[in-house]
Amino acid sequence: MEEESNEKSGDATEPTTDGMARLDSQLVIGLHRVVQDLDRRTASIARAHGLTVPQFAVLEALLNKGPLPMGELREAVLSSEGTIPVVVRHLQGRGLVERRRDDLDARRSIVSLTSSGRELAEQVCPDNARELERSLAAWSPEERSEVVRLVRAYRRGNR
Repeated sequence: MEEESNEKSGDATEPTTDGMARLDSQLVIGLHRVVQDLDRRTASIARAHGLTVPQFAVLEALLNKGPLPMGELREAVLSSEGTIPVVVRHLQGRGLVERRRDDLDARRSIVSLTSSGRELAEQVCPDNARELERSLAAWSPEERSEVVRLVRAYRRGNR
């Protein structure tokens, strides 16, 4: 994209306020499109394994992090408070997870994979990882690292 020159500074590489607004808009739209595309790919893989995206996210979190209290599981999968109990209940009904009271705090429930849940997660998670690798192959490892750095900088600045 060609940037407009900034008449006040005379610097042709510094965008004007209007130019920055367009860049910001392009950035947000571009990021949104990338996320939508990755979400569609993950949804397709989850569906192929008989899962919804939230169910896949729960299985993936439990596979990678081990048993988790319900609140930590909700945070790990970026879910709302009302959604995660429904997702866990459906996974329980399919025999993929189990819930038990926390021995240290009876008010909390710990969610863990059953052997069937672990087996399914060990199939679907590598499939998804391979698809993400294919999808992100357009970026070099250095570019991926730069995107991660920029996302972290954004999060630090917007807490």
